[in-house]
Amino acid sequence: MTQTQVIDAGLKRLGTQLVLGVQVYLRALRTYQSNNAMVVQARDQLEDLLTTHFKDNKAPLQLQFLEGETFLNGNLLSVDFQSFLRAQELTRLLRSFDVGEVTFSPNVTRVGLEQFAEAIYACIHQKAETLPEQFEGLTLQALHSAGVGASGAEIHRGCVWLFSGLLSAIDSLSEIHDEDLVPSMVPFTRHLRLLTEIIDERPTVFQLLCSQRPATLEEGDSLHCTLRTVEAVGFGVSLGLSRSALMTLGLASILDRVTAHQGSAEVFQQLSRYQSLGDMAPGVMMTLWDLELIRNGSKGGRLAQLLHLIDNYVTLSQPVGGGSEEDVADVWSRMQRAVPTARSFISALRSWKGRVPIGSMLVHPELGQSLVLDHSGPDRTPRLSPFSEWGVLAEPVAGLEIPKGISSRFGKSHELRLPKDVPHAAKSTPPFPVAGRVEDTTLEPGGSFGGRKGDRFVVEELAGKGGQAVIYRVRDTRLGRLAAAKVALVSDSSQRQKFLERFERELMLSSRVSHPHVLQVYDCGELDGGTPYVLLEWMERGDLVGLLKNSWKAGRSLPLEYVRYYGLSVASALRSVHAAGIVHRDVKPDNILLRADGVAKLTDFGIAKDISEGAIELTEVGQTMGTLGFMAPEHLLGLPGPQSDIFSFGVTLYRLICSRTPAQVKVNSVPSGRILEEAWEGVPSNWEPLLRRLTAAELEERAKDFDEVIGLLRDLEDDPGDHSQYLRVEELPPLPSAEFGVVMAPVLKEGSGPHSISDMPATPSPEEDWEGGTAETMEIPSTNENLQEKTLLHQSASALDSVSLSDPEEVDGPLKGTESGGDPD
Repeated sequence: MTQTQVIDAGLKRLGTQLVLGVQVYLRALRTYQSNNAMVVQARDQLEDLLTTHFKDNKAPLQLQFLEGETFLNGNLLSVDFQSFLRAQELTRLLRSFDVGEVTFSPNVTRVGLEQFAEAIYACIHQKAETLPEQFEGLTLQALHSAGVGASGAEIHRGCVWLFSGLLSAIDSLSEIHDEDLVPSMVPFTRHLRLLTEIIDERPTVFQLLCSQRPATLEEGDSLHCTLRTVEAVGFGVSLGLSRSALMTLGLASILDRVTAHQGSAEVFQQLSRYQSLGDMAPGVMMTLWDLELIRNGSKGGRLAQLLHLIDNYVTLSQPVGGGSEEDVADVWSRMQRAVPTARSFISALRSWKGRVPIGSMLVHPELGQSLVLDHSGPDRTPRLSPFSEWGVLAEPVAGLEIPKGISSRFGKSHELRLPKDVPHAAKSTPPFPVAGRVEDTTLEPGGSFGGRKGDRFVVEELAGKGGQAVIYRVRDTRLGRLAAAKVALVSDSSQRQKFLERFERELMLSSRVSHPHVLQVYDCGELDGGTPYVLLEWMERGDLVGLLKNSWKAGRSLPLEYVRYYGLSVASALRSVHAAGIVHRDVKPDNILLRADGVAKLTDFGIAKDISEGAIELTEVGQTMGTLGFMAPEHLLGLPGPQSDIFSFGVTLYRLICSRTPAQVKVNSVPSGRILEEAWEGVPSNWEPLLRRLTAAELEERAKDFDEVIGLLRDLEDDPGDHSQYLRVEELPPLPSAEFGVVMAPVLKEGSGPHSISDMPATPSPEEDWEGGTAETMEIPSTNENLQEKTLLHQSASALDSVSLSDPEEVDGPLKGTESGGDPD
């Protein structure tokens, strides 16, 4: 790798953090004023990121926003799905203020960032129409062609976003026109200027895009207009038209969407209102006037002839009904009949696109199903990309003629299909993850793994299974103790690596906390086949969710002295966790386990955030992980801190008392971290002030740390309620008295007693009935507008590789045992 490549890779990593940091900063301004604590925290993170970079780098950082993607100093930022959603929201916000570029100078200061925030806030809430272009060390500009990356792959993707952006804009143009309003043409002018510059370098890319036709295409609709505009500008570039002529051609094609077939006089009347055309107005008006004349059988100017020709090409090259009986190569003879006066133009267009047009799909006698990629082979012969056995386009093949008589057509490339009798799946390994493929785990009861001879840990039984991991009860033959082996279910090597990194992170972070109420993580490693596993302390009684389900099954509640004990135990654990510079980020009943003697322990540091000095930031700024319903408002914004764990802890106590999560204000059907007043009905009077303090939406009103939380729990008055509604002592696990001096119950022997996996009620309990399903632990975009979409993506188990492995596993009984001879649920 060259030094330049190293620098570019580093810039891309920085760019992703910078985009997410700016997004979090500006996103918070939708809800909070610029001096709010959450906004200030987001500003400080952004300032730290910039200050750290500019210590050793004096070149400005220029962010450029295209529809669908972002560039940093000309480098395309490749981001995951969650980051893409966040960058897209930021792009929409900035574009709404006609901003396409944000440049940070080395002298950027906190003052400049504050000025930026105040200006954005004024535009959002005070209806200010424009943003200033200059702040202290920060500049805003409209997007220009410098925003496109240098490499072919980056330009290709930029072309995709330019095409989709033009289609979206033409749709909006029609809507504005239908409301008898006059749209601004300035964005179209800028868009076309960028389009003409790129199409001059990569004309083939746009031809491929224009060949991706739907089954039906209505003449004059937005897609037809977009195809005509791109094809007309591309053809104009091939003819050597001047820049002003190309701009006139493109604007005329766009405006024809609202002026077509209304007569020449109506064209002038309509366009006389479009003051934003500026000095382009006369040329655009004349071109559209001539186009109407040509459509009525008269003659018109050269630009209008070209536009009329391309209009016919788009229509005549469209598959009839989406079928393959039409040969797109016959479009040239059909055009000769449709536009007999434009023979020289037709000849030039055929020379540009080829006898079989670029993007055509066909079945070649040697290669099979293929796509015509371009005509850059010897003597301008086509290069064909065959459709490979795994449904992807292979490397292009040059030098092959396309025999006459072979049918070709335009269409969506994903419509290419392999013959049903081809056993393609058996030929080779797929070049991408296949949904549903997981590596088989080799652990069976009686088997062993670990140690030099692979016999240190003996598998006793399967204790639980979820979508991403299985839990085994194993015995350590060297130390003579039980342990829980969590073994990942993985689909490929990259998944294995991500799980291993997560297990190593869990081991590293938990090892920094030595506390009697934090679960021990013994070790992690890989099985013989490379499958990652982690070894944890064995907890016989499972998690608190199992205890809640058992209480629901019995029709009773958990005694409040138990809630108080579990609260004090976990609060004490979290005090030590925070002292070690760690934010847990996923405090909930599922992650509180019970030992045989009833001792409660906090577990699962898989998505914990290391906030200690000098910590490596593994989670990008603004990336949000946690469980819906348990996340504080600042957590949802991507700014979790120690007080976020206090909020989750408060929701956990609420659920232990009420068997449900508290009702919250919802945005797009997703809890926002702001608890409704109705949620406090039925909460014990002595607990209500404490829970309100722990779950306050504003940081200033929430408990400051777990020292305060422990004090509040210790000061709780005795329960004045009806004790007959609670589970009886014999139905409960032991309650240790050594720490908090409360009631004792018989201690179960190791590996026996009630277990939550086999005791799950068949009827859903109240805590499960949350919008039709259990609240899931998931990674989500922190923008409330996208929360519902991401929830649906997560619940549908999408095979996209963007689904994050940082989602904690939903395991039926994590680290739980089953009764002897019992089966996991």
